[in-house]
Amino acid sequence: MEKLSKLLDEHKRISRTIEYDGCLMSEQRQLHANAETDDDREAYFNSILRLQEESDRNERKCDLIEQSIIKLFEEAKNGNQ
Repeated sequence: MEKLSKLLDEHKRISRTIEYDGCLMSEQRQLHANAETDDDREAYFNSILRLQEESDRNERKCDLIEQSIIKLFEEAKNGNQ
């Protein structure tokens, strides 16, 4: 049960990070669209790419955590049969 609790807490934390990164990307896209110089546009574009890569990594982490949670439930189910 403790392991499940830790997995759920970690999933919740990472999900919040993904949501926050999405907000940051939205802001960066707006700044990119309104940038006055090519250098600014490039900087915002690079920032968006970094945020997207981080978000993708976090989504993969969430997927792995979800798989671990499913495995825990399956093990518990098999143990109760």
